[in-house]
Amino acid sequence: MRIANAHLALVAETFWREAGPFQRWPCDLERVIALTFRLAIITLPSLNLQRIENWLEKRGTPYEFPCENRHVRGCIVAYRGSGLIFIDGSDPIEERRFTLAHEVAHFLLDYYTPRESARARLGDGILEVLDGLRPPTIDERIEGVLSSISIAPYVHLMEQRGAVKLQRATIWQAENRADELALEILAPVKTVYSGLAAICTGFSYFACFESAKQTLIEKYGLPKLIAHGYAQQIAHQLTGGPSVLFELGLE
Repeated sequence: MRIANAHLALVAETFWREAGPFQRWPCDLERVIALTFRLAIITLPSLNLQRIENWLEKRGTPYEFPCENRHVRGCIVAYRGSGLIFIDGSDPIEERRFTLAHEVAHFLLDYYTPRESARARLGDGILEVLDGLRPPTIDERIEGVLSSISIAPYVHLMEQRGAVKLQRATIWQAENRADELALEILAPVKTVYSGLAAICTGFSYFACFESAKQTLIEKYGLPKLIAHGYAQQIAHQLTGGPSVLFELGLE
């Protein structure tokens, strides 16, 4: 996992600008999402694909995942500009917060932004194609291929971290990008740096790392594992990394 690049930082800034004034950390992401996008958040215990299918079927929207039932931490199903985000309610609150941010990141990067780009390029009529209401015309097919616009329904499943994304490079890249944006939404690098720069002045790499990790957990509400990786990067940026003497085992 890396700190978000300039493009992802811009996406996060746009997200918070559309969300309106923000008060404090850890952020109340559920409230922000409810006020900003047409997304509903559903929390189910011990989340798996069968539970999601049952939930949808009971509400008159049958859907069958093209894979065997398995546990997932989160899932998003998006259609016609709206979406449902399913979260495993059995997870601790900090894990649920990061899972939610991760799924929102997929919504923004893989569904909402491409959809808006398609509308900007091909006009409002393309939404009927994207929503499966009519087949694309020949011109729309050609334009879609040339501009790499997907006209398929969007479904994303968040597996337990590290289970599948190491097996396929494309999945790993998409998951890593969503993790980066999720981090930037929950703990913007500029905000984190500005708060830690003064605190860590004169600190060693390891002292800075511990301070950053504690801040990310207590102030921003990140899961411990996520905070650990993020803190390593921050400490490296602020201190230049472990000393040469330490690397040589002399310190």
